[in-house]
Amino acid sequence: SGVRGLAAMPARRALGAASLARPMLHLHRQQLESYATDHGLQYVEDPSNANTSLDRNFLRQQLLPQLAGRWPGYRRTVARASAHMAGTQAALEQFLPSPETIESPMGDPGLALDELVDVPLQAAALTLRTWLQQRGLPAPDQALLQEVLRQVRESTPAARPRLLCSTDALQRYRQAVFLLPPPPEFVPPAPLELQVGDSYDIEAVGRVGLELTEGAGLELGEDELLTLDWRRGGERSRPVGGGGSSSLKKQLQAAGVPPWWRERLPLLYLGDELLAAGGLRPCESSRWRDSGAPGERLWRLWWERDGGAVHD
Repeated sequence: SGVRGLAAMPARRALGAASLARPMLHLHRQQLESYATDHGLQYVEDPSNANTSLDRNFLRQQLLPQLAGRWPGYRRTVARASAHMAGTQAALEQFLPSPETIESPMGDPGLALDELVDVPLQAAALTLRTWLQQRGLPAPDQALLQEVLRQVRESTPAARPRLLCSTDALQRYRQAVFLLPPPPEFVPPAPLELQVGDSYDIEAVGRVGLELTEGAGLELGEDELLTLDWRRGGERSRPVGGGGSSSLKKQLQAAGVPPWWRERLPLLYLGDELLAAGGLRPCESSRWRDSGAPGERLWRLWWERDGGAVHD
């Protein structure tokens, strides 16, 4: 994890709008246990601490005692080296510009491509690692990070290399690298039946439903049964306000919708007729009305993703 990882656990760090402090970080375990015993304090022992199949426990219980037996002062040496690394990290944060977050048309956070391409490789790795850590994500394995940077820097604009970071993923799209919504691999759910006023919470998509709207919208009956579905390939529509029929794929490309959202796009059907596509201009259809008659209620497809709501 670079210089930050070698600096070890900090005594204080930012945690959202607050800060996380560890005032007893410099004390040895034996000191804490002795204090608790002398003062009659009860404490809870994490049962996983006895599991030596975990690396941290293997080091604490088997390897580090041997180091202490051979080099009694090793803890001070390691602490001094970590302090040097912490100072180096603080200098880097002070003198290097903080990576600027940009957003895709769908609100995905990302980094401009030139911050990773127009700089030396090590600087690009530091920028990407710092940006991930600022977002509370673990730094990826060094070899994987180097490989993804190589692909990002050497690939053509049409290529979309992807970096998996634990449960999260980064992917290049056009002139940026974006953090993907979870899960990275999306499997469309089965079509859902929908009536006016209904809504669904759909994993990896968001909340989708039909709501009343003022002005233009869809004329729908109270008991009319519609279908909520996802792209299968070959869908076409004619956007309201101009232009002929064209494929949804081309419309999504023109709108700059990233590939990972195109497959999550909710589509509203009445029978075989496409009435609305979430996040795009409304579709011309047999139910589209520029305005409602007196007393008539019109509806629209509503889609709330993480980060904001969009409509048809």
